[in-house]
Amino acid sequence: MTGSVLGAFLVTSGRELLRFFDDPLTIAGVQIPLFRSGFRMVIFSILLMVVVLFYRRGIMGDHEFSWNGFFRLIRGIPDRLKRQKASDTGKGGAKA
Repeated sequence: MTGSVLGAFLVTSGRELLRFFDDPLTIAGVQIPLFRSGFRMVIFSILLMVVVLFYRRGIMGDHEFSWNGFFRLIRGIPDRLKRQKASDTGKGGAKA
């Protein structure tokens, strides 16, 4: 369910973000013929095929969104930051 909602959001926003490809491209008064009306959908289709090839199990895979998991993730951030600082200070030791 979560992957379907996230996928719908990504498809809709992706189509809108690529809308600039529908405008004709003019550089120094010369119009580039590649950028025509409908080119946006060609680019979008290629991107969609790439996503299907590399995310065969879906965007979320076997995972599902839960509020408990979200809060666990948020609570774990300070611990990860502490561990990262400790490892960063350990690397800055004296050189032999």
